[in-house]
Amino acid sequence: MINDSCKSCFITEASPGIIIDATGQCNVCRYYRSEKGKSEIQKALSIDCLEELKKIAEEIKTSAKKKGCKYDCILGASGGFDSTYVIYVAKKILGLNSLVVKYDNGVCHRLSNENLTKTCDLLGLEVRIIPVIENERKYLLNSTKALMNIGVFFSACFSCHYTIASVVYREAKKEGICYTMTSTNQVEQDFAKASHGLMAKSLIKGFFSCHPVNMLKFVYYETKAIYSFTKLKFSFDKLSLRFLRNLFRLHPVKPSFIKKINISEYVAWDWKKIEGILRSELGWQTPRYTKVPYLRFDCHYAAMIDQSFKKLTGLTEHAMLLNWFAQAGFVNKSEIEEDIKYMNDENRVEKEIGIVMKEFGLEDIKAEEQ
Repeated sequence: MINDSCKSCFITEASPGIIIDATGQCNVCRYYRSEKGKSEIQKALSIDCLEELKKIAEEIKTSAKKKGCKYDCILGASGGFDSTYVIYVAKKILGLNSLVVKYDNGVCHRLSNENLTKTCDLLGLEVRIIPVIENERKYLLNSTKALMNIGVFFSACFSCHYTIASVVYREAKKEGICYTMTSTNQVEQDFAKASHGLMAKSLIKGFFSCHPVNMLKFVYYETKAIYSFTKLKFSFDKLSLRFLRNLFRLHPVKPSFIKKINISEYVAWDWKKIEGILRSELGWQTPRYTKVPYLRFDCHYAAMIDQSFKKLTGLTEHAMLLNWFAQAGFVNKSEIEEDIKYMNDENRVEKEIGIVMKEFGLEDIKAEEQ
């Protein structure tokens, strides 16, 4: 499907750090087929500290009861794979009464919101979906206008990342909640390690290789975006030490009153089991059924990132996330070929980008030729 790709997965040497040897296999696939790589995967799948997590949950309940809190903990959620499982574990396994919070930036996928409200209804939990915040929208809009001039969109999501955490901390403070729960997975951790350098380099290269007029447009809109980002931070923390600490950060500092529990340190990320639970017990849905977890479908803006990754590596971000399961040896390359085609399909990407452009009123604006 993709020329010169690894014989065991769909990655090519256009991706950073990828070397395909004489046998046709990439270094990532070789690693995960080595004893060390197999051990790493097995370790992630064999974590079993549930009893310890249950003891922590009892401490959380006791703490909330002493403080007279309505909620035991607060959960930031998107309606996607991992955050939905965190909600399930917190309620069904640990018995915690959680307040669930989501920030909707205006281009969130309809299904992700439906998943979230359905899950919370079934589990008897309150969910607060926070609508568009003006300065966050202004950052996202102006950052998009800036990045259209250099042809990659990797920095546009900074404001959302900041806001998602900030609204959780804000609601926690309002309700007197002292605990939050999160989750991590090896797929996205590996992807982040491999892609951050590529994203930074592509932004720099895109700026210095574009036409001088586009440079000026980029600087103009990016300045407006940064101004809105600063106002966004101020709206959460006012003129305070915390505001100054967060001024040059992409993610807000966790407040001292909040304790964060990562359930992935106690419960195995058994993706087959997790997906079975989500679909059968919570009616969780995705835009397409895939043979491995459909990750990061909660926001249409992800298609902008997809387009940028495909331009640089031949694979969209969504395709790369699916590809990890072939690299790690969970599925054969042929088993996910149709899924990869769908994730890499330009029509799918363009359709979702169209939704973003319409929401932002940018349908008629075209990125300048590089």
